[in-house]
Amino acid sequence: MKKYDSSNKAIGKRLRELRKKHGDSQESLAEKLNIEKADTYGKYERGVTTFPIDYALDLVELYDTDLYYIYTGIRQPSDTKIAMMIEDIPKDKLPYLLHIIKEIADSWKQA
Repeated sequence: MKKYDSSNKAIGKRLRELRKKHGDSQESLAEKLNIEKADTYGKYERGVTTFPIDYALDLVELYDTDLYYIYTGIRQPSDTKIAMMIEDIPKDKLPYLLHIIKEIADSWKQA
């Protein structure tokens, strides 16, 4: 089993890295997450306060990341993300999706 650091400080470091990678200030990200005070968000990044799951879920959507990474620092393999997305597709639509994937894969082979 992999070792991971889910301490508030480690989570805060990942939050800061994600925010900077996406070009947000603490103030702008706090606003996007509907956090009233930027200083409150700053406390999450410094590891002073535990980052609430509600905000983490919003951050997942905003930055196209995953909860597992935010809380452990371990990135999920792409195939895991794809499998999770496919689970939500109605079964009768899967043949269409497979057709699209095949078309894309074939075009990449020819390129």
